[in-house]
Amino acid sequence: MDMERLLTAWRKAPSEALRELILAHDDQNPLEALRDLESLTTSELTLRLKAWSTKPKDPRLSRALQALLQNVKWSSDSSKPMWRTVFELTKKSGDPRLKSFNPEFKVRTSMQAWLRKQYDEATAGLPGQFEPSDEAPWEKALASLKPKKVKLGAVSEASLLEAIYANPGDDGPRRVLADLLIEAGDPRGEFIMLQCTGADPKRARALLKANEKAWLSPFEGTLREVKWSRGFPSEGLVRFKAQQDAERVGLKPNWATLEVLEWAARDTAASSQWKWIHFIGPSFRFLRRADAPWFEQLVEGRIHFSQLEELRGIWLDEPELLLRFVKVAPSCCPKLRRLQLKSRTGSRDEILTVLRQVPTLGSIKQLDLYNAEPTAAFVQAVERLAIDVLCFEGVGADGEQLTFTRNARGKLAVSKA
Repeated sequence: MDMERLLTAWRKAPSEALRELILAHDDQNPLEALRDLESLTTSELTLRLKAWSTKPKDPRLSRALQALLQNVKWSSDSSKPMWRTVFELTKKSGDPRLKSFNPEFKVRTSMQAWLRKQYDEATAGLPGQFEPSDEAPWEKALASLKPKKVKLGAVSEASLLEAIYANPGDDGPRRVLADLLIEAGDPRGEFIMLQCTGADPKRARALLKANEKAWLSPFEGTLREVKWSRGFPSEGLVRFKAQQDAERVGLKPNWATLEVLEWAARDTAASSQWKWIHFIGPSFRFLRRADAPWFEQLVEGRIHFSQLEELRGIWLDEPELLLRFVKVAPSCCPKLRRLQLKSRTGSRDEILTVLRQVPTLGSIKQLDLYNAEPTAAFVQAVERLAIDVLCFEGVGADGEQLTFTRNARGKLAVSKA
């Protein structure tokens, strides 16, 4: 796929779909400064930034600016000219992402206040989101690049899959791919179209039964118990056996259409392989619910889960990881509403201690505690947080569930439902 064609389309009609497609297609940073960031002087970086200020808008530049703002390396007063250039570019970018991610600026108080003021002024005029379009972003991009009607032969299967993985919520490229495959006599095309339209479920099931094994071949046996939606896997069970599986299969783009994933239990695997068995690849970023991913990867905050609402099966082998997670969660999991924590018998006291230290759970409204005793101490530790529902799972010999909800006085009380 020609990057210049994509950038031309972006400049004519910027959209979230095109932005994601451009970033997924090109891993290079246009500033070329972030590779050796700490070795650059502020003067050198200012020159690079000013050079880019004369060029057309580019969503890759927005990504570079976001990285600069998120990890402040310079906080002296002498760095302010460089930061002014950063904020000038931020203002000109027109990119809503630079307004929504809200950096923390972890520097000395006076510099933090100055950076916050500059950031607020620079982003005040940015849109809250891209302008909606009556046409699907992908189709609009193609139309803007081609003066004549686009023929199916002009679009490759690979480029359409790339567009689907960049923005799985958009049905446009799925439908175009369906037409392309139908024309080629590939039954996958009919299956995609049937699931996108909801027509003839019986025929869709027959196609899936005859072809599912072949259609899942890119996952090399690591994705089981699959549910399909709009022609692609949407739910399943991940079975990475070891590091080799995670590195060979987990980094593929095919995972982008998955919305609900559960990682298989590690059972008898060596502890050195746990992080690979529960590995999270970059393409997992569109998940809505994740059950038992590797928590330490989430804590690193390197993957932005824009749709993640529910996070379950988190074993707190190291309870202090929760303190680190609540710091990165607002930026890496902005829609997270429900969190399930699992504790081993010997770590209950540690988890209680950490819950007492956590200043906030951000957007999380329901906290589920597995294998934790429903004591007054636990309830009091959580009650001060903005949690609407507290659920104790696996209570007693029968593994019952005990749920607390906010009453009229704002206290957590046992639910009668």
